[in-house]
Amino acid sequence: MKKLLKIVAILSLAAFLTTAVVGIALAAVVVKDGFVTVAIEEHSPGGTRLTIPIPASLLNLALHFAPAIIPEEELVSMRRELAPYAPALRAAADALEDCPRARIVDIRSDSGTVQVVKGRKHFTVDVRGAEADVRVSIPADTLGRVLNAFGI
Repeated sequence: MKKLLKIVAILSLAAFLTTAVVGIALAAVVVKDGFVTVAIEEHSPGGTRLTIPIPASLLNLALHFAPAIIPEEELVSMRRELAPYAPALRAAADALEDCPRARIVDIRSDSGTVQVVKGRKHFTVDVRGAEADVRVSIPADTLGRVLNAFGI
């Protein structure tokens, strides 16, 4: 009986350690890749206030499978249409990923504002209007990942 108890204890410990190691590895990937965050705030009484953080790892996974899901003729058409711009898109993606913190777009009017800001590791698009505010934050390397996924 003691031998069986030892075996069960060892197997339980091994299962626990495996789960802990996998959990820590997944957490490390999420922290490394960052988050895509979408935040919406409506200004009306009872309006929506919603923040959705999505691990960028899920976006990367979706990008991995997207070319297999999108019909081949659509991919060929997209690549053909973007081919003349591919070098400029690639150069822009690389430059934007490596550029320092900067305000890239800053538009202000009576009806609202639009700002695109490059932070240390993220781009933030911030749209503020009379009816609602919307903020989207994405990792800086996302454009490069999209281009790679679609072979551009």
